[in-house]
Amino acid sequence: MLFSGVKKTAVGAVVGLAAAGALALSASAVSAAGIHPQGTVGQHLVLEYPKIHQGYVFVSGLNQKGNKIENQKFELNPNYNRTKLTTTREGGDWWWVGPMTIAWYFDNQYAGTTNDCNVTLDQGNVDEYTCAYHK
Repeated sequence: MLFSGVKKTAVGAVVGLAAAGALALSASAVSAAGIHPQGTVGQHLVLEYPKIHQGYVFVSGLNQKGNKIENQKFELNPNYNRTKLTTTREGGDWWWVGPMTIAWYFDNQYAGTTNDCNVTLDQGNVDEYTCAYHK
């Protein structure tokens, strides 16, 4: 009898742990519902370019809602050779998808246009797509 009592206690503990695990899993699923999964609505654009003193770009393409954005100006970071375009002036995020056109301006002079940057919607576990300046 003592053995069967231990067995019942062990089974009860396993059932209790399973119930607690299921509850934790369902709670995490509910809390994660509002989080934007990476790579599902487009990508943040990362621009790479040569060393500059000052620069900016005009970007045209589609945003995550399918709206055409034309000649949106972004300042480039002169301290690094890359700038990640993430936040709008209104505080929202820039998510891009599809073919992009980027007009580059370095040190107040037109440096060229990049037309071969095609931002893929889903890149798995990342949320950025790199487009590089080239002549």
